[in-house]
Amino acid sequence: MDSLVDERDLKILENDRYTFFSLRDVIGGRCKLLLTDHEMLPTDDLFFALSPQPVLERQITDSILSPEEMADTASMTLRDLRRKIRQTEDGIRTKRMKCCNILRC
Repeated sequence: MDSLVDERDLKILENDRYTFFSLRDVIGGRCKLLLTDHEMLPTDDLFFALSPQPVLERQITDSILSPEEMADTASMTLRDLRRKIRQTEDGIRTKRMKCCNILRC
């Protein structure tokens, strides 16, 4: 593959009018090709180095049930705390039922 554009290439590109006119303007020197919508900034390399984290994004999305509620899986501490609360509630319920049964007899 060469880096030169000849008449044959231009004929092929004429089928796609937008691409043809855009490339013709760039090749002809009437405009310059920009990779971004701004001049390069010192921070651009830092932002290009950042990559999406789909696993982390999925965990965050799954952990937030609503603006007021987090899922048990949001963190180990939250899961353990809610498990202990449920165990305590179950223990209180069991003791209350035993007391109610004793009083009935």
